[in-house]
Amino acid sequence: MLTIPSVSENEAFGLVTLEAAAAGCAVIATDLPGLRDVVGSFGMLVPPNDLEALRKALIHLSREDIRSRYIERGLREAKKYRWEETGRKYAALYRELV
Repeated sequence: MLTIPSVSENEAFGLVTLEAAAAGCAVIATDLPGLRDVVGSFGMLVPPNDLEALRKALIHLSREDIRSRYIERGLREAKKYRWEETGRKYAALYRELV
């Protein structure tokens, strides 16, 4: 499991969350711009500085049946960001622009 309890609004895209999802890890992250945009589709989001919400999320994901559902979603989402897929999207964008 990966937990990112960031409190900074300057958090980036959250590439590490996709890497964790691709490796079969459930993800808990803070509900901040950047992280929410990526993790919102496959992981759990908790409010910044809310230790009780973080504790509840950790307990929730301690159940194997629940954690496995989040892992499945993460594996599916991570496939959208494979280099092959990203390359195809960039190539299509360049063709459109030219």
